[in-house]
Amino acid sequence: MGEKRAQRLRVTLSRFKGEPSCGGSPLQELLSVASVRGGKFFLILSFFFLISCAAYPRYTTHPVSQPSSISESKIDKLKMTRIMESYLGEPHSNYDCSALVRQVYLRYSGINLPPDTKKLFLLVKKVEKEELSFGDLVFFTEDGLSPFHVGIYTGNNQFVHSSSSQGVTISSLDEKYYARRFLGGRRVIP
Repeated sequence: MGEKRAQRLRVTLSRFKGEPSCGGSPLQELLSVASVRGGKFFLILSFFFLISCAAYPRYTTHPVSQPSSISESKIDKLKMTRIMESYLGEPHSNYDCSALVRQVYLRYSGINLPPDTKKLFLLVKKVEKEELSFGDLVFFTEDGLSPFHVGIYTGNNQFVHSSSSQGVTISSLDEKYYARRFLGGRRVIP
């Protein structure tokens, strides 16, 4: 048993000194390095942990494509309006509210927002209702605490959203249903 361990250690050291090893695949050599320390399980577990972390998307509130002056300037209303208009009439089954917001911002500026209303609510900067401007996100609640619906503010107390009954549509913050459930505004692009 001691001889096998010594052989593995020599193989490991030979790799670091630039000498040829005993052969075998890179994975076998890596496992032999780990087994010298008795850590095969730890190595494999670490490998899968790193892979699983890499699988999740990284959400950003800045353009992931080419850098531009979007962050420093106001939103191009015409461009964003055209993008939102292309979704009007789409059924809710194609885009729920957060997926619609995500798609509009992804097409508009390459911003990768989470397709989850609660995560979205926590990610972006808070804006008072009186300070809402074109492109801000508006959130609604049923319990008074956590968001369950989101839309994109278009001015004049109106917003584009995906309604479960009407699909992608334009509604007013003044409508009784939305006025009672308004939770707050959030700004993605300053």
